[in-house]
Amino acid sequence: MELPGNIYDTSVRHGAAEGWTLGLLKGIAMIPARTLVGVYEFVTFPIPAPPFYQPVLNPSTPFGYWNSSLREQSLAVILPPPSGGAIPYGIRTERPALVRSPWNPNGPLVDVTGYAPGSAVKDPTTGRNFIVP
Repeated sequence: MELPGNIYDTSVRHGAAEGWTLGLLKGIAMIPARTLVGVYEFVTFPIPAPPFYQPVLNPSTPFGYWNSSLREQSLAVILPPPSGGAIPYGIRTERPALVRSPWNPNGPLVDVTGYAPGSAVKDPTTGRNFIVP
């Protein structure tokens, strides 16, 4: 499931060409990673999870790539970018680390992993900044 899942996920984020190249390579690399994490979780399952525990891998199962609750669906109304030099906010999706750029709302999703809400990031398709929602 890692091979088609990563091809699909990378295609949604970055387009079909990257999906079939980079996504395929990510899928191959995730096979041993998923196996090792499975062994780790099996060995440590009797130990109580600490507060605010997060899964080791995201998605937590290989089937998560197709989970309908994770599919890109905008949670905000798409408004035109403001004029006058103000930096607009990105448009949230149901995938926490992916947002839509207000400068290119129909373009590819922008990965904002590692950026705190309120941080300025650059839209890779237009080169213009927006704020992480």
